[in-house]
Amino acid sequence: MCFSAEASFAASAVLGVIGVTGLARGPAPAERPLAYIPLLFAAQQFVEGIIWVGLANGEDAVVAVFSHAYIFFAFFLWPIFVPLAALLIEPSARRKRVQEWLCAAGACAAVFIMGSLVRGPLAVEQTTGHLFYGLARPLRHEVVAVYFLAVSAPVASSYRWVRAFGLALVLGLAASLAHFSDDFVSLWCFAAALASGAIWLHLRERAGARSALGTLPAPILVP
Repeated sequence: MCFSAEASFAASAVLGVIGVTGLARGPAPAERPLAYIPLLFAAQQFVEGIIWVGLANGEDAVVAVFSHAYIFFAFFLWPIFVPLAALLIEPSARRKRVQEWLCAAGACAAVFIMGSLVRGPLAVEQTTGHLFYGLARPLRHEVVAVYFLAVSAPVASSYRWVRAFGLALVLGLAASLAHFSDDFVSLWCFAAALASGAIWLHLRERAGARSALGTLPAPILVP
């Protein structure tokens, strides 16, 4: 999370519990990528906690390795994985077409941003209660707009809690860009991590619906 090492590790633990309990409900195969999102956010928050510790202790090598891992989550994984997870569970053909375009947009934004990361250095600084990830991004506003579209894919879902998750992502990103344009990455990922609680509600609702129909799959083993 963006406020301190303790906050990041606490968020990681809470999201880990949410993710494990969501998976324990035995989601359908198509729902499993969505079900893994809280666990992936837990991993990302844990990574940022290590960055905080590394900065406090002056461990430049640790900061360099884990800051690249954090940026991989933020700029490569999420614009691809979020729209894909929404697409895989979508029953409406019309909505699927929209999400397919958003998946393609997210992949393009992810590749472009990660290409920029390869070409330039990544600087991480601690500002007032936040972490600033200094990444050179050509066509910054255009790429952020495409990124914004990609992570908004769940808004087009047929499922109410997935739509709620998508709306929270969009509002969190908009607020982060409006008020903290230079360090929106850390702030938005914090908001998105909190929003992933809606995924647990979706999995609970879908498990209840399958149980009522007598089609509840066997619980899966959580790794």
